Amino acid sequence: MITTDTTIDVPSQQPTIEAAVAFLSDQVIRNAVVTIQVSAGYALTNTITINHPDGDRIRIVGNPAGAAPTLTVGVFNGIVIEGRLRELAHLRLDGSATRDAIDVSEGSYVSINDVVLNNFAVGLRTAQGASARFDTLTTTQHQSAGLIVTDASSVVGSYLTASGNNTTLLALDGSTVVISVLQSTSTLIGVTCRGARVKLSSSSLQSTGIDLGAYDGCFVDANTLTFTTSSPAVNTVGNDNSLIKKH
Repeated sequence: MITTDTTIDVPSQQPTIEAAVAFLSDQVIRNAVVTIQVSAGYALTNTITINHPDGDRIRIVGNPAGAAPTLTVGVFNGIVIEGRLRELAHLRLDGSATRDAIDVSEGSYVSINDVVLNNFAVGLRTAQGASARFDTLTTTQHQSAGLIVTDASSVVGSYLTASGNNTTLLALDGSTVVISVLQSTSTLIGVTCRGARVKLSSSSLQSTGIDLGAYDGCFVDANTLTFTTSSPAVNTVGNDNSLIKKH
C-alpha cells in the first residue's frame, strides 16, 4: 500500500511509463498521489493502458520548465484510459498518421495540461460517455481530427491550438464540448457538430473548406468566435433543426 506522496522517475527508477504502471498495478494508493515523472522521451513498443482502480491518484508528467519529453508511437494507440487518470501533463506524443494519440472511453476520465499530440489519425478521442478536461492542448497534423467527442461524452477545455489537421473538432451523438479559446489554422474543416452541443468562446477558425458546420439538431454557441464560412448561416435554423448562435 502507498500512503505517502511518491515520485517514480522514468527512466532512472523504471525504464518506461509502462513499467511504472505495471509496478503500481498491485499497489493500493490511499491518501496519497503517485507521480510518474518522465525525464526523457522514448519510443513506445505498445499502448500505455491506464486502468488502475486508484487512477485518480496517479499523475504522468514530463518537464514543466523545459522541452516536453517526446513519446514516439508506432501503429497503435498511444495512451488508453480505462478508468481515471488524475493528470497527464507536459508531454508530446508523435504518431505515424494512424490510430489515436489518447483514447478515453466507457465512462473514463482524464485531465490534460500542456500536451502536444502530433501526426495520428485522431489526437484525442473521447467516446461512450467518457469525459476529458484540458488546460492547454495542441493538436497538429492529424489525418482525421484533432478531437473527436462522441457517444454522449464531454470535453471541457481552456486553450486549444490546432494546425494542419483534416478537421479540428468533431462533436457527435449527444456529446457536449465547451472550449474557452480555440485557435485553429490550416485545416480542411474547422468544427463539425452532429447531434451535439458545442460552446466556443474567444476563438478563431481558419480552414480551406468550411469553418463551422452544424447538422442533425446540433446547437453551437459561437460567442465571439471568428470564422468565415458556416452551415447553416449564423442565427438561422437549418440542416435538420441545427443552429449556430453568434452573439
